[in-house]
This record gives sequence, C-alpha cells and structure tokens, in this order.
Amino acid sequence: MVKKISDTEQLIDFIVDVLIEKKAHDVVILNISQKSSITDYFVIANGEVAKHVKALADELEDQMRTKMKRKLLRSDGLIEKEWIVLDYGEIIVHLFIPSQRQLFRLEDLWHPKKIKVV
Repeated sequence: MVKKISDTEQLIDFIVDVLIEKKAHDVVILNISQKSSITDYFVIANGEVAKHVKALADELEDQMRTKMKRKLLRSDGLIEKEWIVLDYGEIIVHLFIPSQRQLFRLEDLWHPKKIKVV
C-alpha cells in the first residue's frame, strides 16, 4: 500500500527544499501537534549571519506565495534578523543566527526527539 502524502507534508518538503537551496544549516522538523494547539510543525534552521537569515525568510515567503499559493499569516523578527518567525498556520518556520538558536534551544524545549534534515 502506498502512503498518501498530506498537504502539510508536501508544504514541509517544499519549505525544507527552499531553505536548503538557499544554504540554510541544521534544518530540523518538529512535530508538535500533540504538545501544542498553536501549530502542528516547527521547521527550524540556521543562517550564517543576520543578513543570511533575512535572505532565507524573504526567499521562503516569495516561493510560498508564488509557487504554493500560501500567504504568510504573520511574522516577527524581520527588523533584528537574528530570529525570524514565519507563521503558515499548521507550520511555523524559525530562522536563527547560530548564537540565538543555541540560546533558545527550541528543539530541546518542544521535542527532544527531533528529525534532523541537513
């Protein structure tokens, strides 16, 4: 029997592909659907510096809008660019500079068993 891929799983795959194409580091997917009512998944990734984090966010927002026809619901951190959050409803994307990711350690807070992509 062939497993049917959900729309959410397709979006996650698309998001990860865009981030990897733009040279994001340490991409991790967390299924938090059993722990939170705000979203089902976190996708977490690093940029090298603040400018790279902003470029990742801009590219992802553009690609989601144009290719997946998904509008960004809300965002935060676009001014500081050290931790940018992009909310797509069932998926929330967190983009960090390495020091901020290490400081906040979202993976450890939400899901000690993470799925590391790259």
